[in-house]
Amino acid sequence: MHPLFEYTHLDHAPISCDTIYPPSSRSILDRSTRASIPYETLDEPATEPAVYSQLVLKCDLLPWEVIVRPNASGAAPAKSTRFPFTRRRPVTNVDVLFALYDTLTECVTEDEWARLGHRSRAQRKISRAYEQRCIKLGGGWETGVRRIDWLDGRTRLVGIEMAPAKDGVASDVATLVFKTPV
Repeated sequence: MHPLFEYTHLDHAPISCDTIYPPSSRSILDRSTRASIPYETLDEPATEPAVYSQLVLKCDLLPWEVIVRPNASGAAPAKSTRFPFTRRRPVTNVDVLFALYDTLTECVTEDEWARLGHRSRAQRKISRAYEQRCIKLGGGWETGVRRIDWLDGRTRLVGIEMAPAKDGVASDVATLVFKTPV
């Protein structure tokens, strides 16, 4: 992973991004300085070596995967400053953030809700997170429960943890790490 997202239990990533808000200079911050992450950094490949097709991210709190494709933000310039001679763009850091936001803001289907069990502990917990999110945003009640509510208020992305390599082969499993916003 790019150093912006690289997270281990001993070494935390520099990013702090509250995924309740769309990716912007106000929501994508340096964890220690609280300054905006420069666009040049966000435009860099999210992985080394660069991935040109898709990147799959998981989270233990979510039953869904986050599929990240190049130009997920829809805002990439026609010619990237870092990749001016290539037609294909790699998956970038900003692509990761937009794909994550888009995935988390999807409405939960009736089927997904029903699978939790009628009035189950999980439904009650997610309902509380939904209420807290709507109060924090000052609205959004009419759109219903969203995938972000599965995070139970832990909406601040603080990094992406790669599974350890096995037999010298890098893993393709990456886990999103969330914390409660301060």
